[in-house]
Amino acid sequence: MTQRSGTVLAIESYEPGWILVDPQSRTSPGGVVDRWAADLGEALPEDGSLRSWLIDVVKQASDALVENELLAFYLTDPAQPLIALRVRVTEASRDLELGEIASGDPAGLIEPPIVEEFVSVRLGVGRRAYRFRTTGDDRTVVGSVMYAFATEEATITALCSSTHFGLLAARSTTVERLVNGIGLMPSKVGK
Repeated sequence: MTQRSGTVLAIESYEPGWILVDPQSRTSPGGVVDRWAADLGEALPEDGSLRSWLIDVVKQASDALVENELLAFYLTDPAQPLIALRVRVTEASRDLELGEIASGDPAGLIEPPIVEEFVSVRLGVGRRAYRFRTTGDDRTVVGSVMYAFATEEATITALCSSTHFGLLAARSTTVERLVNGIGLMPSKVGK
């Protein structure tokens, strides 16, 4: 969970296979990894290479997050690449429409994004945009899907991107189920 402007961002429900990272994860990255393993019904050895690697991933990810962000990695098969979903909460946008927010930065776009309505169980009607862009000197092609929602207090975005288009397509339903689990709750801090 993470807090922003009197609200708390949380992923209220998710399926096994997701590693949920927030800024507080840096205090117990091993606990985050152990929770992931337990959700999958796995027992990772304390000194095992998979557990050590995942702890490093969680540490690095949590160090890079700011207070209003969550990061979720999906991994059920260590032989497959991780897929990541970055969730951000910002002040409510009065200048941009959700379609513009979901479309993101136009730099490097190969073609205009495909923007459509997306209804989240907890956040209501938003927008989903599919994009392909190039990055870096080698012009690597990255595919992504961005979700954008607005409440009176905040704008919530969730971005999933990968150079593995087949994996992105194969995990689209899994990602959408996680997006449906994102919620905002009033903060109880100071009350």
